[in-house]
Amino acid sequence: MMYWPLKIYARRLWRTVPGYPDAVLDIVPVDFVAAAVASLAFNDAALGNAVHLCAGPRASATVAQVANRAAEYFDGLPARYVEPKIFFAAIRPLLFVSLWGRKRRVLIDGRAYRDYFTMRMQFDTTNAERLLGPEGICPPPVMAYLDRLFHYCVASEWGRKAVPAQ
Repeated sequence: MMYWPLKIYARRLWRTVPGYPDAVLDIVPVDFVAAAVASLAFNDAALGNAVHLCAGPRASATVAQVANRAAEYFDGLPARYVEPKIFFAAIRPLLFVSLWGRKRRVLIDGRAYRDYFTMRMQFDTTNAERLLGPEGICPPPVMAYLDRLFHYCVASEWGRKAVPAQ
């Protein structure tokens, strides 16, 4: 979820966020999800329960927190936030007719990320904490692994090449 927005930011193609600085980014590493699914598959107490495998209120971050850290890591300019309704109703259509090439492609591909930059809700992780906590399976705080994620993005050329496990 994070690779594409980070890539266009790191390559200095775009820094305008049609969203809210306080929108919640509730992301987790795939190894957490894999461990959680494997544990829950063999846990009878999990039967019939909805288990949100996400960072939750204790470990999620805001768009502004992630954007600020990305600006530091990639030595970029700060993100600019634009009211999403105004951006998609007025600004995006004007940009679409005036931009070409890579920046126009950002407008096209970027629509898929609209919800990530506007959601202000938190998932209830009570069941995950109850069922996975005793197994020692919990998501790391988003801010605690961002630099590792950023490093992986750059080292893997944004997912184009394999990077040895660390």
